[in-house]
Amino acid sequence: ISCGKTTLIKYLSNKFYQEGLRGAYLDTDLGQQIMMVPCLISIGEIEKPIVSSVDLEPEEFRFIGATYPKGTLKFVLSQFSKELVEDFQEEHKNLDFILIDTDGWVKNEAGVIYKKFFIKKIDPDVLIVFYDKEIEEYDEIIDKAKEKKGRKIYLIKEKNEYYYEKTKEERRFLRQSRFSKVLEEFRKITIPLDDIEFIKQDYDKEADEIVEKKITVEDLIELPYHYVIIALLDENSDLINIGLLFSVNIEKNYILMFSDLNYKKQIRVKKILLGSLRLSTKGNHQGYLYL
Repeated sequence: ISCGKTTLIKYLSNKFYQEGLRGAYLDTDLGQQIMMVPCLISIGEIEKPIVSSVDLEPEEFRFIGATYPKGTLKFVLSQFSKELVEDFQEEHKNLDFILIDTDGWVKNEAGVIYKKFFIKKIDPDVLIVFYDKEIEEYDEIIDKAKEKKGRKIYLIKEKNEYYYEKTKEERRFLRQSRFSKVLEEFRKITIPLDDIEFIKQDYDKEADEIVEKKITVEDLIELPYHYVIIALLDENSDLINIGLLFSVNIEKNYILMFSDLNYKKQIRVKKILLGSLRLSTKGNHQGYLYL
């Protein structure tokens, strides 16, 4: 965490761009997104040198609904990342490279399972590791990565003398700032409850695919769902926009939310994908929704 992953990816992006190579930037760090608001992952083409987030335009993205891939979300994020890479390669022929910015979760058994699964799904040609011999989980992840013949693995063992470790509060403030910038454009809106499905994302290991599980309105209103981040989807599960869910009124048959949908977009909403992070309208952390 905070060891320079994004800085390195931006450096490589700029060097490859200067060499005349054509590539893309895949950002899978849920908590510190460079292109999108946290809780999503995104990919965009590198069309100029990257200094800040304004130099990258996301072309595709996926909603995860959390700031780190806890539980089954580690499988969902990995599968979505694979899909973003494959879709981008299909739409952009003759790419020379795709650089992937990841999160720093490697510790404990869950972190090892996550990183091994992520590497398996993405199947990178090159792996760059900020290596620390005191973190024993690294060796298990690296040994698994070495199983693919021809994969290059670079271990950066030198300590960065300019290293600055952000505190948990500093990282949270940065996330809140990103949320706040997006949410300031939102407003309260209501849409009819009729024919709207509430769903959550899960990963089916046997089928090796992401599945949607329906959450009944009756079950939802028994939970502390207020102010949870949501993705508003059409009938094909394509993302229309994100928002915050305020309340569901069964008696009056409406949903109150915080978003910026115009009327044409509102009538396209057929599914509401529930995240787990709860926020204020200013982007401040309010807790979690556990489904």
